[in-house]
Amino acid sequence: MPITGGGSRPGVGLGGGVALPSGRVGGGGNQLSALLGSHRTPHALPFTPNPMTVRQRMTLLLAEMLRERASFDPQWQDLMDFVAPRRGRRWVGDGNRGEKAMAKIVNSVATRSVRDLQAGMLAGMASPSRPWFTFAVQDRELDAREDVREWLDGVAGDVRAVLAQSNFYTTLGQFFGDEAVFGTGAFSILEDETDVIRCYLHPVMSYAVAADAGGRIVTFGREYRCTVRQLVTRFGRDAVTSYVREMWDRGVTEQWIDVCHVIAPNDAFDPRSLRNDRMPWIEVYFEAATGQAQNEDRLLAVAGYREFPVIVGRWELTGDDVYGTMCPGMLALPDVKMLMQMSRHGLNALAAMVKPPLQHPAALANKPISLVPGDSTEVSSTADGNRIEPIIKVDPRLDSLQAYIAPVIADIEDCFHRPLFRAFINEERATPPTAEEIRARQREKLSLLGPVLERHDDDVLGPAIERVYAIMQRRGLIPDPPEAMRGRPFTIRHQSEVALAQRLTGLGGLERYAAQMTGLSQFVPPILDNCDWDEYARALGDALGVSPKVTRGEEERAAVRQARAEAEEQRAAVEAAPAAGAIAGAARDLSETTLDPNSALGLLAARAGA
Repeated sequence: MPITGGGSRPGVGLGGGVALPSGRVGGGGNQLSALLGSHRTPHALPFTPNPMTVRQRMTLLLAEMLRERASFDPQWQDLMDFVAPRRGRRWVGDGNRGEKAMAKIVNSVATRSVRDLQAGMLAGMASPSRPWFTFAVQDRELDAREDVREWLDGVAGDVRAVLAQSNFYTTLGQFFGDEAVFGTGAFSILEDETDVIRCYLHPVMSYAVAADAGGRIVTFGREYRCTVRQLVTRFGRDAVTSYVREMWDRGVTEQWIDVCHVIAPNDAFDPRSLRNDRMPWIEVYFEAATGQAQNEDRLLAVAGYREFPVIVGRWELTGDDVYGTMCPGMLALPDVKMLMQMSRHGLNALAAMVKPPLQHPAALANKPISLVPGDSTEVSSTADGNRIEPIIKVDPRLDSLQAYIAPVIADIEDCFHRPLFRAFINEERATPPTAEEIRARQREKLSLLGPVLERHDDDVLGPAIERVYAIMQRRGLIPDPPEAMRGRPFTIRHQSEVALAQRLTGLGGLERYAAQMTGLSQFVPPILDNCDWDEYARALGDALGVSPKVTRGEEERAAVRQARAEAEEQRAAVEAAPAAGAIAGAARDLSETTLDPNSALGLLAARAGA
């Protein structure tokens, strides 16, 4: 769907006068966040001068976040070694490096399970091939208006079009993999001149985060490396320290420089100001305090955000933890380590059987010994004393070892929910399953992950939609809403396979209710008066995720029913016309008939007259 133009003013509010939402629609819907007063926006605090400079405050904040994260680093190192060796950064400069990374991985079943899980989560929660979210209002009167429903559906389509033309889905799939392995994943959504938005995945251990009192991530910091050329090209020669400036002037342009990047709630937030440094979130770049840079209180750049631009997902939280825990990677790690050891022992046993260690007499010490089939080795004597033979005879029971490894592999795949995502692929059937069977089974298995994946609606997908919507509004890509929608709230309604699977649990009750009522109506017809079938149709459409374009609003429905009633009246009048004509003709004939006094009719008339 092409992105339509709008009349909203860039940089002011959301949605061209649409107010900020105050409630939810259906199961697990996120509200569009407000610029002011939203639970995702820091409160405006009275600005008081801080004796520390911005660089000093941000340096201290980043150091505290890195220290808080340090307890997770050893486990993340193990997960990178045994499950996802290319998904993290072990140190600041651990990027764009081609060294061997899978030295500790002997069996790749865990790595392949991560691939299936992230593909299954993307297909189940935010598939680019189907409308996985829409916008809705809670007000029944507004929801009945055709112009409101069309505007909400059109805006949702515009947002989905922007997501599809960017790298959002590619990044989201990788993000799901990081979250499943390490418990925490993060990516940024930034404005882009070409594609409206551009997403940037942050590898684990390359960043640190902090949460507010409600457990929501509101602070992000990272350390990364840039060359002198990249620093000067991006930030300008006057912004860098004298140390970098000197190298640039001497032509040393490829030297690596450590850079710090922090996004945090802005203590100087002023809702009445349009300045970048007075926005709800402040973004600061500065060179790390190494070498001569530590003596200069200089910032590379300062910017601001109206929405928190970093999407951080946690698989599962324990208490007030900042980072995610109990993810598939952490659960499977002991089994993965055991599988690696068992696989290594099995390979060693197989190698010892094929190429066993040998013993030979001293006479052959300086002579070449060939173990190639068909080759020969020269010996001075063929006596038994000069015989070459294995030191030990290895007879490994590989079938028994394989039987012991199989349950371990099954446990690892179960931790990553691989059987759920591959059930219909591995099934042997005479005929392939239909599309509806596949969809029904996918909903069933995704509903098992509902309690965990429901967090993603609130922490990942909802904030991502809010962020994209706000960017589009500031760029004039959101059309003006209908007059009735101005100042009224609307919410995000998730229509993914997971959301539908959860809502379909209540569909059975609706179907059983309708079946029972229609069955009883055969014996007690007035019982159907208890049912509001219009509301039943609405609830059924919501459970099935039917597009608003398919259903009629109250006004259109009333017009259709009125037209049908008028058509019925006209048809009844047409059908009644011949009978009325026949009666009129009979009356006319009767009035013109001469009564015979001797006929039965004449006798009756004479009796009536008497």
